Amino acid sequence: MKHQTLARFLPISTVLGGAAFLAACAGDPVYVACPEITAPPEGTAAFRKIDVTGEVIDVRMNGVRGLCQPVDGGTRVDVAIGLKMKRPAAESFAGGVAEVEVMAFIIDADDKVVRTDTVLYKTGFRDGMRIVYPVAEYSDELSDGQRLVLALVPEL
Repeated sequence: MKHQTLARFLPISTVLGGAAFLAACAGDPVYVACPEITAPPEGTAAFRKIDVTGEVIDVRMNGVRGLCQPVDGGTRVDVAIGLKMKRPAAESFAGGVAEVEVMAFIIDADDKVVRTDTVLYKTGFRDGMRIVYPVAEYSDELSDGQRLVLALVPEL
């Protein structure tokens, strides 16, 4: 009796297990090497102001990471731009919000700008906080042969 129940259970569990395995594999994204992502030295640092206090902060790129997936005729690029935002030395720090503007330039194989885009990223400083390390995100689709150039936009 146990043998018949086990025999009925095995084929069903095998089919369900195989279906679950195939469904899990079908949902995994396919990643490819990203097109060239660069930043000119002049575009890796900028000065911005905090909204409430008006104090000037130093903003710097602190690394860029990209994940890329193939799309028809090109690549979808998802970029995380690490930032370091630092206030000048002071005895106390009031809270406030700072905006960082990042320009994205899509450049073709002939070094011509195809299009530009702007990412406006807002982050807050809590009372007493001097340095924050936020991450701004940017996504776009680049055609074959195109590259991405990022630059911080100064406020001053």
